[in-house]
Formats: sequence, structure tokens, C-alpha cells
Amino acid sequence: MYDLKHDVYSRSEEYVSFEIDKYQAWAEDQVYSLENEVIVLRKEDEALKRQIRKERNAKLKLELQENEAKIAKQLRQKQRQLFDMEDECADKVDAMTVKLRVAMTNHYDTSTFMRFRWHIK
Repeated sequence: MYDLKHDVYSRSEEYVSFEIDKYQAWAEDQVYSLENEVIVLRKEDEALKRQIRKERNAKLKLELQENEAKIAKQLRQKQRQLFDMEDECADKVDAMTVKLRVAMTNHYDTSTFMRFRWHIK
């Protein structure tokens, strides 16, 4: 009976580990594209800020400042979307993990299946 319990426990451990890794990979895939968009916008915003600091022409500097404000607004919106998506994915992963934990609980019960009685004469 011990070997059977041990075998079931080790299979459960492998399954749970695989499922948790799968949930984490899914969550990372969900936010990957937004993370890249945020990175691109952040680099663009920083480049515009450097260009604004170096620019000496007032008219061009104002145009660059307007562009930078638009990019900064887009960046904040994307960051909000990213944080919301991360929260949503974390909630889904937590819910799936709870379901997995419930499914993982193994209950063992022993009962008498047959009983033999014999007498030696």
C-alpha cells in the first residue's frame, strides 16, 4: 500500500509542477507584447527628451515637446494596460492554482474487501 501511495504522490507532484509552469508561461505570454510596446515607447520618449534638451531652435523645440507629451501619454496608457493585464493574469493563475490544489488532494481509504476464515485440523 505504501508503494502505491508513494507512486500516486510522485505522479501528483510531477503533474502539479508541470501545470504551475504552464500557468506561469501562459501569464508571461499574455503580457509579453504589451511589455515590448512599453519598452519601445519608453525608449522613444527618452530619445525625444534628449533631443529636446539638445535642440536650440525654439520652434522645433516646442514641436518636439508636443510630440514628447503625446508619447508620454501613450506610454502611461500602455503601462496602465500592462498593469491591468498583469493583475488579471495573476488572478487567473491564482484561481487555476486553487483548482489544482483542490484536485491534488488525495484521499486514501482502506477497507476490508474480502475476509477469509480457515481452520487447520
